[in-house]
Amino acid sequence: MQLFLVRHGETEWNAERRVQGQSESKLNARGREQAEQLRPWAESMGFSATYSSSSLRTVQTAEILTRNIELPLHKRDDLREIYLGPWEQLLWADIEQSCTSEFTNFRDYPHLFNLEGAETYTELRDRGIAGLKEIHQRQKRTGLDQNDKVLVVSHGALIAAVLAGLASVNLARLKKQPGLGNCSVSELHIDASGRFNVVTVGGMPLHESPWFE
Repeated sequence: MQLFLVRHGETEWNAERRVQGQSESKLNARGREQAEQLRPWAESMGFSATYSSSSLRTVQTAEILTRNIELPLHKRDDLREIYLGPWEQLLWADIEQSCTSEFTNFRDYPHLFNLEGAETYTELRDRGIAGLKEIHQRQKRTGLDQNDKVLVVSHGALIAAVLAGLASVNLARLKKQPGLGNCSVSELHIDASGRFNVVTVGGMPLHESPWFE
């Protein structure tokens, strides 16, 4: 089975540099165009199933990508972005001024990030991996074969944390990742034994990733 993890398109809050986390924000015009540009790829892939985070911005992205694909869109809470509690809806510039140490950890040392009332990167990674494993098991129960392709639309931090975890990359190196831009695509293959193998990160082959420099 092949899983293709797509980050949502740009949102109004991305453009404003406002913290989203699990708060709701909508795609802006550029984000909708990014999804439209990726849509021919999605339509050509022959996906067997489509999944999305239950957040509005990922659902909007998935709906554009699958407009002409006659498959139900399964929405999952466990694919939502990292929960950032008291930071959500604030501007990043204001957080940098008022929460210097935790902002530095979030930006540069994610393994140390531990904001009260927020999710840690370890919790995010474990939640995301568990969600993908449940998707795999669900697809197996449908009787689909090993070559099936599944679309999963989610969020930048979740995708990065999940890929790092599955590639055995320590969270201390997480921010050395290749860029996971809006509507970037990352690829996972699941072999017959159920092992998840990271193939690309944001379109870059894993072995070329800065994670292994």
